[in-house]
Parts: sequence; C-alpha cells; structure tokens
Amino acid sequence: MATLFLIILLSAAHALSFALSLEIHYYRNSCPRAELIVKQIVKKHFQQDQSVPAGLLRGAAYALPTGRRDGNVSKIEEVHLPSPYFSIQAAEAAFKSINLDVVDLTTLLGAHGVGFCHCGLLNDRLYNYQGTGLSDPRIPPALLASLKQKCPPEVVLPSNLTVDAKIFLNQATSSPFVLDSSFYQGLINQKALLQLDQDLAYTDLSLKWAKRFVRKPKRFIHQFSKSMIKLGNVGVLTGKDGEIRQNCRKVNKDTSTSSKTLP
Repeated sequence: MATLFLIILLSAAHALSFALSLEIHYYRNSCPRAELIVKQIVKKHFQQDQSVPAGLLRGAAYALPTGRRDGNVSKIEEVHLPSPYFSIQAAEAAFKSINLDVVDLTTLLGAHGVGFCHCGLLNDRLYNYQGTGLSDPRIPPALLASLKQKCPPEVVLPSNLTVDAKIFLNQATSSPFVLDSSFYQGLINQKALLQLDQDLAYTDLSLKWAKRFVRKPKRFIHQFSKSMIKLGNVGVLTGKDGEIRQNCRKVNKDTSTSSKTLP
C-alpha cells in the first residue's frame, strides 16, 4: 500500500497542468448521485478489506473538484515509480517538479498512518542499512526486535515483496485504519517504518510541520485536505481532452469515442 500511495503522488511528475475547469459537483446534472455512489462503493470495499487505503473515509473530509478526464495513452514505462528508499532530497525534487512543496510532501506522507506495509520494503533498514549488513541504528531496540520477529530474513527478500507478511505502517497508534496525526508522533519517536518517512524527522521544515501536526491534530486534517486538492490539480485533462474510461484500469478500445462527454 505504501508503494501504491507513492505512485499516486508522483506518477504525473512530468505532466503538470492545473485544473481550471474542475468544479465541485461537476456531475450534478448528468449523474447527481455520482459522488455518493463512489463513496458508498469505496466504503463497502473498505469494510470488506481494511487493508484498502481508505482511511480517508474515517479522517479528512473535503469537497473534491470533479470533471477530470482519463488519458487515452497508458504506458507502464512512463509511470514515475518512486522508491520507498528515496532520500528526502529526491522526494522533495520530485514533488517540486509537479508544483508541490515540502509542506505537501510532509502532509501527504501522513497517509502512511493507515494500512499495511510489506516486510520486503523493510529489508534494508532491518538487515542491510546502507550496505553495512547491520540494522538502521535509528530504530528503537524494542521496535527493531519486534519487526525482526515479524519480518525474518527469509521473508524480506525483494522477490517476496508482494507475497510476504504485512505489518501495520503506523506503529504509534491503536487505530491503524483511522487517518490522524499519530503518524507524526511515531516518526518523531523514530518509529516510522519506511526510510523516507523517518527521514522527515531530519529536515528542519518537515520536522517543524510534523511537530505542529502532533500539537494540533485538526491542523493536519485541514492541511491534508488542501494538499490532496492541490495534488488532484496535477496533470488534469478536461473538456474534450482524453476520455472517460469504461474500465478505469485500461484505455477504451474505440479511440474514436475518446472525446465523448457524459449525457
């Protein structure tokens, strides 16, 4: 799930465009219940499988501008897939390329406060930090012992990345499926699991915002809403550009219909 969220954040890194035509309740005439239907479907899937990254249903609530169309070209090689092992500097540069700043980076990584992480993503930190053959010395001893028990060496091989055991991303909460600011308390206490997440505690501005979110949890929810809307304005296609996909996983076969709009 961690990788999935990072894909969502950065896959449009070289296609910056602002949503001048997006609006709240875009489908009010063509499909008045569209937003409610989407919410109900996501909620249903979340209830069936809480590993689905849908903690937003139980955290931030905000009006999201709609009217965005899908691209009619989809190539895996054009997806900018960032690694959870990104340095904070590389992550900042990637966000800057799509007009997002350090505040947005710090805020949006707060989504790692919900759901699971595969053990395979922790291989370096647990067993070969920076090629030393040792564990990351920043991990508290008690947490390190617990993680090694859950993620033994034979489990964390990269080849097992999608089939290995899963552990909660947020080690600082008793409610791992509720989006709140507890993630930041964890990283301040060296308990963030992903290297990129923990590195937020080592730059002045990101640490400043992390501490602010811990002191004022509602500030995190407010800023998360702002940053998500800002992210949603990246790489937008509107009007007759792109298409409305019949299946969101793939482009429509008949490209001649790509400019059709909803009735």
